Amino acid sequence: MKKKEKRMILILVIITIIAIILLYFQKRPKDENQETAQEQERIAVQEDGSKIATSEKLQEKRKIGEIEIGNINIREENGLAKITASATNVGEQKTEEMPITIILKDEAGNSIAEIGAYIGTIEKGEQRGIQASANVTIDEVYDVEIKTNSNNE
Repeated sequence: MKKKEKRMILILVIITIIAIILLYFQKRPKDENQETAQEQERIAVQEDGSKIATSEKLQEKRKIGEIEIGNINIREENGLAKITASATNVGEQKTEEMPITIILKDEAGNSIAEIGAYIGTIEKGEQRGIQASANVTIDEVYDVEIKTNSNNE
């Protein structure tokens, strides 16, 4: 009887080891697939072939002085990236017009492209659109930095 018990224990140990190995290898590809899915979630390809950057970082509001910039949308059509955003004067006075630079960044924070744009005069509490475009692909765009080209940032 002891020989049978030893044999049963050995069989159970072998089955347990095989099960652990199988679980390990089944889990690993899922992790790699999740990374690929996250990368694909950053760019949405439309039916017309255009691409839209969808990173959550793009939805964060930015502030330059008394101007709050939000609703950032980056769309690529035929190699031309079109950037739109809204600028709202959250201050107590009218803001003067100013040139800005929109820096497209990858997930590591590296600059992909710098694009010039312009914000016109905005009355207190009002909102204006910002538009810019450049010949650049948006496949790696994860975030943007917006800064003024003047000294009164």
